[in-house]
Amino acid sequence: MAKAAQRARVPYTLSVAGGLTIEEAAAAAPDVFWLQLYRFWQEDHKIGFDLVRRAQAVDAKVLALTLDVPVRTTRSRETYAGLAGEFHPSARMIYEMMIRPRWLMALLRNGYPRFATIAHYAQSKNTNEIIRYARQRMGGAFSWDEVARYRDAWKGPMAVKGIMHPADAEKAVSLGVEGIWISNHGGRQIEALIPSIDVLPAIAAAVGKKATIVLDSGVRSGQDVMRALALGADAAFAANRFVGGWCARRCGSGAVDLALHR
Repeated sequence: MAKAAQRARVPYTLSVAGGLTIEEAAAAAPDVFWLQLYRFWQEDHKIGFDLVRRAQAVDAKVLALTLDVPVRTTRSRETYAGLAGEFHPSARMIYEMMIRPRWLMALLRNGYPRFATIAHYAQSKNTNEIIRYARQRMGGAFSWDEVARYRDAWKGPMAVKGIMHPADAEKAVSLGVEGIWISNHGGRQIEALIPSIDVLPAIAAAVGKKATIVLDSGVRSGQDVMRALALGADAAFAANRFVGGWCARRCGSGAVDLALHR
């Protein structure tokens, strides 16, 4: 996905909980790489600011702070599949893998999915150990004071992801944030939240041209992209949960440069 985004000249955003390291993603998409940062609160954000340093070192184009996951909610589909916490394969899961030999061979060839960036700090390759490490140190929503601290630390354009109200968008802009990322986290946290497309017009009216506006959640086709653009967004993003990242999608052909400008 990162290589495809590089070829298409659209932003590729890696989550710090994704399957690539910051350095691997930047090498695959050097001109369009963005980093999505979750809140690592322990030791006064020691890990968070080190992630900023690493992103700066590989010339990431944008830093996006994730505001829309104050807590991890119960996800019924993941609970049913046995993926709600630490990973322990069930008999059913093993059976379903065995009857899909093509998928299983690809898994053996490419390796087990990993939280590559977090593994660096956990100093472990064991998935469950990495999950426990992350849960002890990661969580909560960034406060506005913390957004300001990261804004001061990050030397490039910054976006805040999870904005759903015009007042929050205006507050972010007042702190020097250049990108407003409207998102309800794809409904994966609380599926009954208002759709992001419904709040887009009011936020676009409040922000005007003071910041770049991007939107995700429910973007599944070019028609969805066109709706977002018509209602005031500058671009739309679509998620890939398996890679742990987001790619911008726009209609039309040719190169697209959506880097935010200070």
